[in-house]
Amino acid sequence: MQDEARFSQQNTTTRIWAEKGSRPRAVKQQQFEYAYIFGAVRPDTGDTEALIAPCLNKEIMREHLSLISNRTEEGRHAVVM
Repeated sequence: MQDEARFSQQNTTTRIWAEKGSRPRAVKQQQFEYAYIFGAVRPDTGDTEALIAPCLNKEIMREHLSLISNRTEEGRHAVVM
């Protein structure tokens, strides 16, 4: 089995300590950080292969499929669903 997921984080820095009654300004971070995680598992043995990437494109997917191919025994086939 094969799966992929995207995780993100948006930090907030808007809460700050201040004297009661004051309204200080604080900058809130607006950008997101992403990580793409690809994983594959061989159900009968539990062998796994995974890849963490900062972006998603055909080269990353090709690398993930290459990792799966390299872990597949000679003369066997891997099915990616």
